[in-house]
Amino acid sequence: MSGFDDTRPTTLQVSAIGGEGGGVLATWIVAAAQRAGYPVQSTSIPGVAQRTGATVYYIEVFPVSIADLGGKRPVMALYPGVGDIDVMLASEFAEAGRAISNGFVTPDRTHLIASTHRVYAIGERSDMADGRYDVERLFDAARERTKHAYLADLRQVAETNGVSLNAILLGVLAGIEQLPMAVADYRGAIEESGIAVESNIAGFEIGLNYSFSGEAETADPVSEVQESGPATLRGAQGSGAFRVS
Repeated sequence: MSGFDDTRPTTLQVSAIGGEGGGVLATWIVAAAQRAGYPVQSTSIPGVAQRTGATVYYIEVFPVSIADLGGKRPVMALYPGVGDIDVMLASEFAEAGRAISNGFVTPDRTHLIASTHRVYAIGERSDMADGRYDVERLFDAARERTKHAYLADLRQVAETNGVSLNAILLGVLAGIEQLPMAVADYRGAIEESGIAVESNIAGFEIGLNYSFSGEAETADPVSEVQESGPATLRGAQGSGAFRVS
């Protein structure tokens, strides 16, 4: 592609467990790129049923508008590459750790957005003693292995405000401005989807304006709630959240 040889797509990976709206989130991102007129491609890699795995959605957005490409189209990848992810969104904290351990999250380029709540994996639940993963190791990895990390118990924020987690994640994504779309494009994608528009716009605005604290050591960022147990709600914005730069 003459004139664009040094331009690369912005790469984004979404890892979401069942019921947390990862597919809808990926659809919104793709729709926002299409509204803004950018070439975009999305694929998904299904996980195993229930909590033994997650579905990975991979998206590439070429940061040159279709109108400026002179009839040409970029060739984009179908699957994420190790060390090649610009933005990683995880709807649950262990999924962020899984992406880090697999090499998709790297300190030279990856912006990590993750909710720090836990939904215990089958191995954690079936252990005869305390088989839970060491959450502090996950936080250490997020500090050390990302370019920027935006971490908070966003599921708790969603429950406190009566909105969906995926809408909040979309708002945070728009707020960090790593993709070429404008905020209006994300809002328009939600409106055009026709899915709980009022509630999802509200969740998007919460994520867009969320304040990530820098005081990781004094935070209480993890709500380790089992799927079958009731959630304990605290005050929402800024509570138990931090940004690592």
